[in-house]
Amino acid sequence: HAPKKDFKYNGHLFPKGTCVTFAIDSVMMDPAIFPEPLLFKPERFLDEVGNCNGEQKEKLIPFSTGPRSCIGQSLAKMELFLFLTRFLQWFKIKPEKPNCLPPFEGNLGLTNMPRSFQLILEKL
Repeated sequence: HAPKKDFKYNGHLFPKGTCVTFAIDSVMMDPAIFPEPLLFKPERFLDEVGNCNGEQKEKLIPFSTGPRSCIGQSLAKMELFLFLTRFLQWFKIKPEKPNCLPPFEGNLGLTNMPRSFQLILEKL
């Protein structure tokens, strides 16, 4: 995105043509939206009886939002589901060191890339 003319926002000048993007992780890591965002809590997306909580799910935006969201979102979700379910049918995944999970902080660049982490795959 780029502004068609110069504009100021919160005291910052954005000249015409400046590339403007937003960091999705600023939403995904907002404790007002996702309490304790650094904790792995898949149950945050479930209601009291264990069904998918649509309201919470709508706040999750890994593919962006609006008219410029990822065109391949549906295909990507389907492929990820098929790959992961098949993978988990064949392998048990464990950290190399018991009770030692990877750090949540990644390597920040254009995207937030996870750090390397050693795993053990056991064929089921």
